Amino acid sequence: MCLKAFCAEASPLRELRSILPGPDRRAIAAILAAGVLVAAGLHLTGRMACEEVYDTPSYLEFPILPVEAGLVSIRTYGYPLFVQAILSMSGTKAAVPWAQYVVHVLCVLVWYWGSRTWFPRASLAAMAAASLLVTNTVLRNVSIISTDALASSIAIAAMGALVSVVVAPRSAVRWLLLTALILAAYQIRPAYLFLVPLCPVLGVALIAVWQWVEPDSGRSEPVIGRWRMGGWLACCAAVPLVAFSLLRWVTVGDFGLVSFSGYNFAGLAGEFLDPVTVPCLPEEVQPVAREALRRREALAEEDPTFGDDVTTSYITIENRWDRSTWKVFFPAARTVADGDPVLTNRVLVRLATSIIRCRPKLYAIWLVKAWARGVYMIASELVIHPLVLLGLPVLLGLHFVALARRGGVPGRRPPEMQLPWNALLLIAAMFSAVNIAFIIISSPPLGRFMDAAGVFWLPWFCLVFADRWMAIRDG
Repeated sequence: MCLKAFCAEASPLRELRSILPGPDRRAIAAILAAGVLVAAGLHLTGRMACEEVYDTPSYLEFPILPVEAGLVSIRTYGYPLFVQAILSMSGTKAAVPWAQYVVHVLCVLVWYWGSRTWFPRASLAAMAAASLLVTNTVLRNVSIISTDALASSIAIAAMGALVSVVVAPRSAVRWLLLTALILAAYQIRPAYLFLVPLCPVLGVALIAVWQWVEPDSGRSEPVIGRWRMGGWLACCAAVPLVAFSLLRWVTVGDFGLVSFSGYNFAGLAGEFLDPVTVPCLPEEVQPVAREALRRREALAEEDPTFGDDVTTSYITIENRWDRSTWKVFFPAARTVADGDPVLTNRVLVRLATSIIRCRPKLYAIWLVKAWARGVYMIASELVIHPLVLLGLPVLLGLHFVALARRGGVPGRRPPEMQLPWNALLLIAAMFSAVNIAFIIISSPPLGRFMDAAGVFWLPWFCLVFADRWMAIRDG
């Protein structure tokens, strides 16, 4: 038997071909080729040159051992383990952006694998996946030694794993992969804790969409009911978090993912603190409140751009938030807590919740304004994204051509497009909404936060584009 025939009959190759039929192999090759082109573009434009920011030292100097030191840190384990592993293997920080990009491409492939079943053709799934290679988060943050790019990539993979579990819930490997990706996402960046409530809710909603469009799509019914699926997804997302929180509670006496939640929260809620509010607060946090007011007044005298008045202006709160967090409330709490990081965070959480209880109307106004700002940021960033900026005029042209060919009637979407269209729209909307809601509780919806919240609108836009093209072709 010749070598070529032997290789063709080899069991691993046959298994690989059964897992990845010809169209899927070509689609994956296309995604990888697009990934190489994007990497070349990033390199040529200087976007793969390693950058450090204010947070970088805290990841590079994170104490992996002893365990107690890591568990009381303001950082979680995920990103320090990643970046320190890359440094130990490469010996240079310049390798970090490339490592982050390689992980991103792999995560996009996971999303393709998980979502492929719901697309009528591999080419459509590949087009949608390829758009995720150029999210704003990657374009703007992949070169930075910080958590934004890597956490966003892992979240993309987690959404692919979620869809794969909904499609094939009897696969233990898919459940383990989803659990690991959710855990990794919030260990890299605690803001991705929103995945814990999102996954069960989104899983139930995806099954509902599946059942709604099933008569037109010709696909079989889900093998697990929606509420049972929701319960399993809730356990999958929450159990590792509870287990890790219990480990921290037993080890360092603090229940939670990390001793950091109070920092940003107090910096935001502290905007509603004034001397009149102090007597309303619990006695144990009144010393922190008075110290914070003293520091805020001193900072306002030193810096004319930083006011010490209570305001409901969104822009004013956003502009003062960072300085309020790190120059006012954090040092005030640390002074009262004698430098204990766990106690400092606990005091800040208690102070923030107490201020909100005393000034609920001001906080409610903030939530409404911050929600509107978050939606605006996602929409505005999406419109100026290169894919949308260049594709939108073409999309409008395709739409009007389709109308002209059908005598002004838009035409019904092809049955095979119903499921991916609606499912991806649901994922994009819910991923954005839950992310915004989670962020604005304790932080302004800044651009880098909202870039990550809007990643799934790009593949949905690609499906809109494909739908109009199919309308012309079939018209």
